Amino acid sequence: TRPAHTTSSSTPAYMWLGRMSGRIPASARRGLSSCTRADEQGKVLHSMERLSSRLRLRGNVREGTALLHEVVNGYRHLLGVHHPHTVGSVKGLAALLYEQGALEDAEPLAREAEAGYQHCLGAMHPVTLVAQNDLSQLLYARGKVDEARVLAARCLRSAQDVLGAAHPDALAFAVNFTQILVAKGNADAAAPLLKQALDVARQTLGGAHSLTLTMISSLAQLRLAQGRVAEAEVLMREDLVASRKALGFKHPETLTSIFNLAMLLEERSQRREPAETIASASAAGEEAVLLLREHLSLKDAASKKHGPHSDLSTEVCLSALLYARARQVDPSMASGTDSTQHMHSASAATQTPTISEEATAMLEESANLARGALKARRAAHGSGCTSTIPPLSLLAHALHELGRADEAATLAVENFRLSRKLLGSTHPQTVSAMGLLLQTRAAASASERAHEETGALDGALPFGWLAGHG
Repeated sequence: TRPAHTTSSSTPAYMWLGRMSGRIPASARRGLSSCTRADEQGKVLHSMERLSSRLRLRGNVREGTALLHEVVNGYRHLLGVHHPHTVGSVKGLAALLYEQGALEDAEPLAREAEAGYQHCLGAMHPVTLVAQNDLSQLLYARGKVDEARVLAARCLRSAQDVLGAAHPDALAFAVNFTQILVAKGNADAAAPLLKQALDVARQTLGGAHSLTLTMISSLAQLRLAQGRVAEAEVLMREDLVASRKALGFKHPETLTSIFNLAMLLEERSQRREPAETIASASAAGEEAVLLLREHLSLKDAASKKHGPHSDLSTEVCLSALLYARARQVDPSMASGTDSTQHMHSASAATQTPTISEEATAMLEESANLARGALKARRAAHGSGCTSTIPPLSLLAHALHELGRADEAATLAVENFRLSRKLLGSTHPQTVSAMGLLLQTRAAASASERAHEETGALDGALPFGWLAGHG
């Protein structure tokens, strides 16, 4: 336990704790009722800190976070802002807010923690260096890339000097620094640094260590940024095999590895390399579908155990991939053209061609996934949010190809209106939405209700743009 410390304040600790107790949750007050003497103040705050952790582990994040705020204020008052216990609690609160996505609130706390450690431990102390690295990551997440790069570079140099280049902290700092370099467009400068760090990690930590796996994944993304897709794929496959073995199939890092490889294979299937055969690109697409289905199944299993998962990117990506695969296996599908061609061929889309059973099954699955993601995102964020546009667009496309003209036309109107409102009339998504709208209007022309839905937009379409593509 943390020892009790006296305070320079003239306010007795028991009076301060008494005032504060009105803001402590009832569960905390009951647990601390016997610890309100001045000579036990350090023990009280430590107990509160532990209670905050237990509350958060039980899912009561809001109450636990509020209690941790009280702990931080308590240490500041009783011990001073530069005491190690105070600085440690500030750092813990900054990390908690960072995890919750409250980056703006976390930044001043992370700065306070880094400055506090420099004051009480020194600029080159390992704990200070960790605080510096955490601050650089937060600044990077906040978009303050230049400041983050300077701090991360200084932190890495200090760690290599004090701890040695093979120390796990130095290796972790190298990963952070190279990620910032890539964000600044310096992938070529980051690559040799990360490759060297990965070689050291393999030798000192082993291929199954979590840090080694992180570095493999980071190097794969870096190679992808350099356009070296084949090397990236090799690294991603290595990462996935090792993650499954070391962490298990359902571990969050394993799920991330599955998703990353699926996205690379999907890109390969859509943008075939000059030396790659059509069969090879098609096989890549098929493997991407299998990986995304695996990812979705494992994520659903985790949701049943830990609660619903808020990230619906897998559903949307799998829906888009199935739609693209349907177009590949059945070239007769109506909307297998770009948005400009939509404008020229809208009048020809009044008849939906018969599509194969294989393509129909893919479109049905694509539509179901998009519908589920759209419903969930509307429930979470409302109907007027940009996150609803991708599943809305996918659902409209899939239903149009399946010949469900009325429903597709209604969704196409919503897709166009929302895209134009949130993204602007000249955004590529809005242009694509316009093309789909004109196609669904033509296909739904025999339906009076659908025609009324789309006809209401006649005056809303940008005449100048249509005049150049009509």
